[in-house]
Amino acid sequence: MYRYYLIIIALCWFPVTFSFASTCSHSESLQTHLRIGDFQEALQELDNCLAASQQNSTQDELSLLNHFIQQVLISKPSLSFQDVYGNFQRVLSIHLLSPLSIHFEQYFKKNPKTDKDLFAEIRKSSEKYYFYYDTGRFLSHSRGIALTEQSLIWKNITDKPQLLAFNDIKHIALLYKRGLSLTGWKLRFNQDPNKEIRLSGVPNEGVLPFVSAIIYFINFHTAHPIALEVPDRELAIAAGWITLCRDKQVEQDDPITALQLLDACFSVYGNDFQLSKVDRVFLNTLIKRIFDNTQVSFATGYHAFKIVLSTHFFKKLSFKFGQISPKNKKNDDFLPWWYQTTQSSNYFYFDMGRIQSNARGLVLTNTAILWRNLFAEAMSWNTVTDSEHTILFKDIEQVSLIQDTNFAYLERWLLRFNDKYDIVLSQMSEEDVTLFATAVVYFINMASGAHLSLQTSDDIE
Repeated sequence: MYRYYLIIIALCWFPVTFSFASTCSHSESLQTHLRIGDFQEALQELDNCLAASQQNSTQDELSLLNHFIQQVLISKPSLSFQDVYGNFQRVLSIHLLSPLSIHFEQYFKKNPKTDKDLFAEIRKSSEKYYFYYDTGRFLSHSRGIALTEQSLIWKNITDKPQLLAFNDIKHIALLYKRGLSLTGWKLRFNQDPNKEIRLSGVPNEGVLPFVSAIIYFINFHTAHPIALEVPDRELAIAAGWITLCRDKQVEQDDPITALQLLDACFSVYGNDFQLSKVDRVFLNTLIKRIFDNTQVSFATGYHAFKIVLSTHFFKKLSFKFGQISPKNKKNDDFLPWWYQTTQSSNYFYFDMGRIQSNARGLVLTNTAILWRNLFAEAMSWNTVTDSEHTILFKDIEQVSLIQDTNFAYLERWLLRFNDKYDIVLSQMSEEDVTLFATAVVYFINMASGAHLSLQTSDDIE
């Protein structure tokens, strides 16, 4: 899936209205600039404030910065070239791009030899430089990207210099390839792999403002504005390797359907991406809607339980659903511990045995929860591994999720019942283990008619 923009901005999926508290965004002078519609000065002031801050900019602050960039780069027929060029320079001077070696018209006036020699073999002598990004880290002016009033000129580290007249540009795509140059970003022109510019050194959070400004400059000199093609994956990388699913979701009356569609979107991104704050809030909202609906049959509730635990968050874990029975029943020695312990209906099994399957884990029946941890709570020379434990649903009065701090280099969590019995949970992040524990409590409530709620470490403190 691709997105097209005449002028593309970073994090364009963020709303235009902002409700967060920020010292930089709430200054009186900034609000004055906004009231009179002076986005150029608003951008300048916000950027200066963020650059001076001792802390990294938040996602909300960057979204506001990019909203101002969007406003500055709006094409208007009434703008003169000097207006456009001023906007172009203002955007390329933001603090996100300050580490880059970028030069404008004035630089070439002060350095006539550089002006004469740069790309001399392909540049027309009548063309005037207005922009140059020098990507030659060890040998200045050996490669880079330049703009004249007529053409785009560039040289990658291993290629010959190339020139493309603005009027010959029909299509531009922003692509990312891991391991390519310093950042992996490149621009492809006219869908031709032989006409690609490597955006060496341009940071993820600055790549879209950088490219947007270049296209803004080019479009001023062409009769037909050029749109930028950005695949969804590239847009998510530019946003900080986070998922961008919420804005694609059509509102659904059924939260389970909505969850399945959302999870399908998450799965496209892969393990390199984290859930964005917006997507995490939407996910939690759907989960809450699903688990708050307790006025359903056990079969309906069990279906919801399975859907939640079948999401991609748990795909690496060994979950089994339904009426579970071992394959080999001929020899009792081969029967799993949980099958020997109970004659009830088994609805869920989490096999935690990494080396030996069925060695330990968690089982949910229609009346109880069974488990076996790796190590016994009180170890001795004779007892190292844990034995089986069972607690009936009707005997459960409290369920807590607690981080186990006894293992400094291993993230472990304890699902604690009645402030006494612990199930050790590992292999899951804090967000995923909370989702898992919430699903377990939901199952217990559906099976027993109880009204338990999960207590977390924050609740206990």
